[in-house]
Amino acid sequence: MATFITSLSLSAQEQLGFHTDNYSGINSVLLNPAGHANTPFNWDINLVEGAFFIENNYFDLTPFRLLDVNDVTIDDFQYGPEVKDPAELPPGAIIQDFVDDGRKRYANIAGHVMGPSFFVRINESSTIGLTTNFRVAGSGAGITDNLSYYTYFDQPLFEGFQVDKFSLGFMSWGEIGLNYMHQVEVNGGDLAVGATLKYLNGYEGAFLYSDRDFLLTKLPGDTLSGNSVSFNYGYTSSNLDMETVSLQKNGSGVGIDLGFVYTAKDYGDGYLWKIGVSLLDVGKVTFNQNAKEHLTTSDDLVVLATEGFQNIENLEDFESKLGLFSDQVLGDSSLSYLDGEFSMWLPSAISVQADYQFTQNVFVNATFVQGIPLGGVGVRRGSLLGITPRFEHRWFGAALPLSIYNWQDARLGLAARVAFFSVGTSNLGSVFGRNTFTGTDIYFAVKLNPFDLNLGGGSRGGNKNRKRGRSTRGVKCYEF
Repeated sequence: MATFITSLSLSAQEQLGFHTDNYSGINSVLLNPAGHANTPFNWDINLVEGAFFIENNYFDLTPFRLLDVNDVTIDDFQYGPEVKDPAELPPGAIIQDFVDDGRKRYANIAGHVMGPSFFVRINESSTIGLTTNFRVAGSGAGITDNLSYYTYFDQPLFEGFQVDKFSLGFMSWGEIGLNYMHQVEVNGGDLAVGATLKYLNGYEGAFLYSDRDFLLTKLPGDTLSGNSVSFNYGYTSSNLDMETVSLQKNGSGVGIDLGFVYTAKDYGDGYLWKIGVSLLDVGKVTFNQNAKEHLTTSDDLVVLATEGFQNIENLEDFESKLGLFSDQVLGDSSLSYLDGEFSMWLPSAISVQADYQFTQNVFVNATFVQGIPLGGVGVRRGSLLGITPRFEHRWFGAALPLSIYNWQDARLGLAARVAFFSVGTSNLGSVFGRNTFTGTDIYFAVKLNPFDLNLGGGSRGGNKNRKRGRSTRGVKCYEF
């Protein structure tokens, strides 16, 4: 079971309990490249940050929690459609069932391991930093409810139903980013503008994209028919043989994050409020090694015998099935081949962050993230709305993020920071509660920054007084 969960994701979504903390330093640039404008530090080093996130509304596990992942076996799972009476199941049974709520289906995985990264203040108003990151992301978007398990199998034969245009994508890549942030005084506050320019190493990619709606009809004998179909699909093949998995560069690209933070001054301790806007992951990776792209388009009626697409065990089987698909749709097994390279867009998004300081140590943050697909082929980011009350002190902090993902279920999280260590989740129930499990989220970080034992210095929330006449907001800025 642990292998199953790990294969789905190696990372987290937005880490609201950590990246909104004024002590998060260089890590905050993942949400806004100017997000560290109010840190009290002159420098900050991330040693490692890791996270994983998965969420879907296609299938669920009941009852299940993340803490059980090492205690269950394949024999504990019961196939939901075959369960007549859950009360008759053996103790410890977990029902794997399918969601049936009439909504469009989605699935999102997002993962990263942020390696050694840092920022340093180079003058009174500017910082420069370097980030390293390994990321894994996958998404399924726009999938019609007609393809939901129960809805699909209840569809009568010979009666067509609509399949909306959809996008599936998976990608793994590495990033080396150069971050720059500059801060200026404006009326009533400070304006910080930041950017992170990223060089991308593409490792693996795969996608399936349909750019048009079409009618699908079930026929006898595991056969389907459709009209006016168009499928664009591609993949890298260096790790399709699971016995020889290795990290191999198959492409490259460039990406950029842009953002600003406006901070309203408080001539006492801390700030009144701040607001930030960021544009994240604008860019794409071009895969040109071990890569193939196909296009299968037909305006005629297509009949597809699905029985021939079973039992895929290796690369040869996989490419043989693609040839069979091309033959059934286009009449030629090689006619779908388009190119030896393809490009995939990053999971781009726009984000708005607002932060209000109630007392020296108590804050509340509101963050909105909306995926903005820049093209059909790529990985898409989900939407997120979160409210995060938090307590901050130089040496410890805590946050309780309440969030809604893709405008569906709300979930409560918990994050804690002690000195240079942080850990958290945005979905506390999925970790500790044995309920209906559709996904989970967990993250951690280990950092270094200026060591100062001024435990009485409570709040942070801003830069020190670096210019004559400028307010001193927050704790003193720690020196090298």
